[in-house]
Amino acid sequence: MRRCAKHPVVDGLRVTIHDSAQAFCLQLEGDLAGDQTSEAEWCWLTAASTIAGRMFVVDLSRIRRVDSNGRELLARMRSAGAELVRPEGDLCCVS
Repeated sequence: MRRCAKHPVVDGLRVTIHDSAQAFCLQLEGDLAGDQTSEAEWCWLTAASTIAGRMFVVDLSRIRRVDSNGRELLARMRSAGAELVRPEGDLCCVS
């Protein structure tokens, strides 16, 4: 069973959804690498239809490690309009 809100979905990654009238936020904790990347993507794509017209934020403040798969996912999220927030609270760029 896949879970996206406040539950570990794979060893090493937790995806928490914060959903309000103004914004949709995916809070990622742990390692965005390997199989965990597909779980984070599944949560994003499942929720994508509910994001329309709202700010989409990906909170990376609790990420320990990102591999090439994770960087590619973050780049696609950014292309879809996500604001990526890094540990310092600033927006970050993924190329």
